[in-house]
Amino acid sequence: MNNAPNVIGYTSKSIESMSAQELANTIRQLQQELQKLRAYASSSGIEVSGGSEMTLSTIEHEQQAMINSLENNIKVLTDRLIALQNNIKQQSNDLKTNELSLEEKQAQIIAQETEIENKKKLLLTRDRMLQLSIEKNVYKKKVIYTLLSIIIVIIIMMLVGYAFMNK
Repeated sequence: MNNAPNVIGYTSKSIESMSAQELANTIRQLQQELQKLRAYASSSGIEVSGGSEMTLSTIEHEQQAMINSLENNIKVLTDRLIALQNNIKQQSNDLKTNELSLEEKQAQIIAQETEIENKKKLLLTRDRMLQLSIEKNVYKKKVIYTLLSIIIVIIIMMLVGYAFMNK
């Protein structure tokens, strides 16, 4: 019995925690173990009686069921991996789209801020022009009122001189 091949034991918990590559390696190992068992049984010249045949057949069926289960798990994990990769690609594309949108909006905001600054400068310039215009108008009013008062003073002096001369 010393030459009997090693039997690899796995629990469902250990299978669930395996990666796809580990599962594939495990399947290969199980297939190799099955071949070793078959070779050992045939090379040893062991005649399999009814009970032993049943045990060997049961082990073979259990191993085949485990292999099928592992292959199904591999397919499920592969499908999940593909779905995750597609999801990551979609999210990456969405992020790129959002980044471009944000860059456009930042450019718009910068352009609007520049426009606002230019309009503020224009408003200050026009405000100063208005103040200068008001100051010129005030000066002109003073000149006009001064000339008007000089004319009135001359008219009053002429009236006073005429009144004294006719008396």
